[in-house]
Amino acid sequence: ESAVSDVLGSQSPAVEKVGVGRWQFGFAHKRQLPISAHMADGWLLLEAPLADIHGTLGSSPPSTHGLNGNGDGQKQASVAYWNLWDLVRWNAELPGSVKFALSSAEPLLQLRAEIPLVKGMDLAERVSRACVGFATASKRVHGITTTPRTSDEPDNSASDGDLVRLCQDTGWPFVERSAGRLSVELESSRGHYQAAIESRQGRVHAGVEIANGESVATACRQALAVFLLVTSGVVRMARAAVNETEGPSTARFEVVFAPFPKVEELSHALSALTVACRLGGAEASILMQDEEVAAEYLNLWTFDRFANETTEKLRVQSDKKLNKALFGAAKGEEAWIQQ
Repeated sequence: ESAVSDVLGSQSPAVEKVGVGRWQFGFAHKRQLPISAHMADGWLLLEAPLADIHGTLGSSPPSTHGLNGNGDGQKQASVAYWNLWDLVRWNAELPGSVKFALSSAEPLLQLRAEIPLVKGMDLAERVSRACVGFATASKRVHGITTTPRTSDEPDNSASDGDLVRLCQDTGWPFVERSAGRLSVELESSRGHYQAAIESRQGRVHAGVEIANGESVATACRQALAVFLLVTSGVVRMARAAVNETEGPSTARFEVVFAPFPKVEELSHALSALTVACRLGGAEASILMQDEEVAAEYLNLWTFDRFANETTEKLRVQSDKKLNKALFGAAKGEEAWIQQ
């Protein structure tokens, strides 16, 4: 605990201990971003609230992108549905394994970073990269675009042999598909998923594709964005991301490391990807392709229900259905979401 406290203190002069294994801190810039940190089950969990999400689905986006509000951490802003697709796209760009995530219990949008406390790891480096990710994400939602500089990335020039040895040491079976690219079979009873592990641009990427589509309807984008952000909030370490730069839109779960990970960190990552695929792989594919299912899913996630007492019964029923889908607790879950 003292080591974590020292590391947090090196990142911000305003660290406040608020409980056993719990801290709060922020960055002194124009838009103060309050961050909470706490230790739990061998993890250091960093969170920052961004917005309360409310309102109904609109066919046209508002006139401005990003969040509106004073950004002082006291009065949280609101964000429209149409922005959520941007967030899962931006997830792919955030350093430090930081991710946008959505709580399934309330319409709260957050930034998160989940760091496993592994023996021998450079905790200060991990926390420092996470803080860079929080700052980058905060700028993006406020309409400030930045281009990461190569010098901002740590030296992570791993050889193919280093990557192979790393995977061997995890004990997970893998296959070398090509130079510098390894494939790991994930254990899932709900589909066939393979995680690709590779080193590129100073980072080690572990990711698995879960859905793709040539032309994704608006309702499908909105529903898929909600679902992916909620899944990111459920599964530690794994983040959902969407890539639209090459060919069809592709949705995936991923964990990105910089600097080079420890064996235990990669093991955690592969476990997280496995759980994410079990919880959301099949559902994500359906939501991306079926507009009717996507529209029904959005009806269950009408955020007005959180503020309207007359819809409390519907809220409880919808939450039960959503949790059933998310956690894969009941047989025939896929049939439910198709209905």
